[in-house]
Amino acid sequence: MKIVIEEKAGMNHETFGGIKIYRPKLSSEILMRHEAQKHLFSKFQPGKYTAAKTINEILQHQFSFYLETLNKYIDVIAQEDFLHFLLFQYDQAAKVENLFKERALKEDEESKWSAIGPVFRRTIKYLAERSTLLSGDKRHTHSNKPSLEGLDYLWISAEESVGLYVLSDQTYAIFPDSTTLEIIDREIHDYFILSLSESCDLNDAVRVDTEFRDHFVGKPSDSILLNATEHEVWLGDAFRSTVGLTYLETVRTSRLPSSQ
Repeated sequence: MKIVIEEKAGMNHETFGGIKIYRPKLSSEILMRHEAQKHLFSKFQPGKYTAAKTINEILQHQFSFYLETLNKYIDVIAQEDFLHFLLFQYDQAAKVENLFKERALKEDEESKWSAIGPVFRRTIKYLAERSTLLSGDKRHTHSNKPSLEGLDYLWISAEESVGLYVLSDQTYAIFPDSTTLEIIDREIHDYFILSLSESCDLNDAVRVDTEFRDHFVGKPSDSILLNATEHEVWLGDAFRSTVGLTYLETVRTSRLPSSQ
């Protein structure tokens, strides 16, 4: 199955400003949420928790569930076409992000992208990294065919892992004395709720940073992060000794059109 084909029958999408991005099906979300809730209740009881150490233990407990699920499915899903699919999704996300910055999305699309956009992009980067590591492991073999359900479970696990990682940092390092986590013993979407007593809208802070960052630190094209010539100074020799090409030659080769 070539996951890279966007119009594959059964693949779920959401549209932002006319641009389609992949999203797991609701049925897959419900199944995963049910399993995650069971995992949580296997160690922690419903109620409110205010101690940063305990809250972090709860987040780490759930992180382990999603990481185990991710490890189970990535071995099957991470075939060659999957990386193509991830790169395509990242390009789509970049287009949506540009519309978001320009305030060109509808109000409901803007609100939803504000919530899922940052996690969506981090998820792609994480899955691309894990897939690349697997492709270099000669012990990695594909014994099963990938499926759209498996892709859903993998993606949900990656997004939840990324989200829990951020919440853990937020609790342990930023707001250790201002965080409350409530575990709810009901079949609802949010079976645990993490809240802050501090008046801090992180999503709004990210939006402000996104809109005004260029004014203070320059455009992305001016940044060392995108300056391949500067990268060559530091990485050129290492790339040459490892892969036989300099860093610049490697970057230019990777941008050539596919022969397929």
